Amino acid sequence: MGNADVVELVLQRQEYLEQLATQPQRRSDLVDSVGDSRPTVHRATEELDEAGLVEKQNGTYEVTREGELILDAVRGATAATETIESGNRLIEHFPDEAPLDPVFFRDAEAVPVQPPSMEANVEKAIRRIKDADRLCGLGVADNSTKFAQTIYDQSVEKEELQLDLVLEKHVMESLVNRHIDWMVNLVESDYADIRVCESIPYGMYVADEGPSPADGIVYLLVHGEQSEYLGHFEAESQPAIRWAEAVFRDYFVAAEPLAEYVPEEAPESKSS
Repeated sequence: MGNADVVELVLQRQEYLEQLATQPQRRSDLVDSVGDSRPTVHRATEELDEAGLVEKQNGTYEVTREGELILDAVRGATAATETIESGNRLIEHFPDEAPLDPVFFRDAEAVPVQPPSMEANVEKAIRRIKDADRLCGLGVADNSTKFAQTIYDQSVEKEELQLDLVLEKHVMESLVNRHIDWMVNLVESDYADIRVCESIPYGMYVADEGPSPADGIVYLLVHGEQSEYLGHFEAESQPAIRWAEAVFRDYFVAAEPLAEYVPEEAPESKSS
C-alpha cells in the first residue's frame, strides 16, 4: 500500500483510529463506539490491520506505533487546513516569498479584524505583553500608539521586559520622527536590542511568559497595502513558537543595529 493510499485510509477510518487510540477495543465495542454495522466494522479493522495501523491481540484491536504517528500527522494536517481555510482572506495578503509553515497553522486561530475589534485585539495583546518576560518580533507597521507605548514602558521604564525587535526601515523612520526620545532611550537600554531591516514580509510578535516554551504566544499580523491592520493569527503551541523564533532569528542576525540610525541624544525641539 502506497503512502497516498495509507493517508486516504486514515482519513476514511479516522474515527476507528481515534477510538482505538483511547483504549484497545473488540469489534463488538467498536460497533457501539463508532456506530457502524458489524460488517462495516469487520471490513474497517481488516483494512487497518493489513495496513499496519492497528494490530489484534487477545481479541482486541489497538493502534500500532506507526498508526499513532500517522494519525497525529493527519490530525495536524487537518487542523492546519481548517485554520488556513478559515483565514484564507488573511493569508492572501502575505507576500509570496513570506516564510510560512503548516506547523504554525496547526494550532493557530485566525482573528480577522472587524471594527471595533482592532482595539479589543490590541488590549488582549497588551495584557499578554504585560505578563511576559521577553518579547521578540518583527515590526512592519505603526498602527497603535498604545501598543508601542506599552512595549516601551515595560522594557525601558519598568525594566520588566526584554525586548528584541526588528523594525522595517520605514517604521523605524516613522518612530524616529514621532518619538525620537523613545528611540534614543531604546538604544541606551540594557533591556532592549532593536535592529532595522530594509524589508520584512509580515509583522510578528512572540511573547514569552515563563521558563517553559509552552508559556508563550505568537501573533502573526496581517496588513493591507496601506499598512492597515487586517487581523492576525495567534498560536500557543511549542512547535508554533519554535518556528516563529527561528524566523525572527533569521531576520535579527541580518539586521543592522538601531544605533546606526538614531542620534546619541534627542534634539531639544523633539524632546518631550
